[in-house]
Amino acid sequence: MKVSLDRTRVDAAPGATVTLAVTVHNDGRFPVTPELRVNGAPADQVTGARVLPPVPAGASWTSEVTVTLPVDAPAGARRLAVTALDRSGRAEPSSAHVEIVTGSAANVLVRVSPRELRGRMRSRFAVHVHNQGEGTVELDLRADGDGMHLRLKPGRITLPAGGFVRVRGRARATRPALARPRRRPFLVTAQGTTTPVTEGGSFEQHTLLDGILLKVVGVVAVIGLWAAGAVAMMSRLDGATQSAPATTSTVAPPSAIAGGADGSATGGSGSDGSGAGAGGGSSGDDAQAALGGPTTTA
Repeated sequence: MKVSLDRTRVDAAPGATVTLAVTVHNDGRFPVTPELRVNGAPADQVTGARVLPPVPAGASWTSEVTVTLPVDAPAGARRLAVTALDRSGRAEPSSAHVEIVTGSAANVLVRVSPRELRGRMRSRFAVHVHNQGEGTVELDLRADGDGMHLRLKPGRITLPAGGFVRVRGRARATRPALARPRRRPFLVTAQGTTTPVTEGGSFEQHTLLDGILLKVVGVVAVIGLWAAGAVAMMSRLDGATQSAPATTSTVAPPSAIAGGADGSATGGSGSDGSGAGAGGGSSGDDAQAALGGPTTTA
């Protein structure tokens, strides 16, 4: 019984899952029942290590085994052995080896410029990546922030030894209306089949109504309240004036007053002659009637 793998070296980043194709070939004269085991990795990081169906003589069987690296795996190489054991005891155990390599990103420099963004809803920044190592690296770039939408373009880069690239970034977040300015932190990560390299930044958002605008709005509001009070007071004064009763007086014309005085004088001299006195009295009555006073009939 012989065991073989589809590859003998795998480059993987921390937290990555590596899938291996395992082939068991029965080169004996009797059927075998292989049981796959993986040595060099904890059991909770391995899936697919199981008992295979019986393999007839001269036949082969291929299965898959997956190994998940821990997210905090350090840089370096891990050598794993995949072993097949015959549960029937007719064949000797057989093993195949694989090397899983996690590269180091110690020579990769990542810098966010500017590190402190300012704006109301959107802002732009740049990510500078410099490969200070002696070999080519392939890196995936991503940016994460709580309550923010961050985008990097391009998201994957290849840098030769000594290479440098500038990646454009954009940040967008919901703008606060009346609250105080809010600072939102974010993190840029560069990682390929290596340990991650991170660089932090922050986005300080100004409110929709900042300090100066709030003062202007406050002054306008005070003026509006004062104007509304003045209009209400003027309306009350106009209503009080219209509800007061109107007073009218009638003034007799000067000619009527003069006629009455003459009639009285003429009537006074009527003691010498009745004709003249009656005439004068009549004239006096007419004057009194013109004045609106009572008229006396002799």
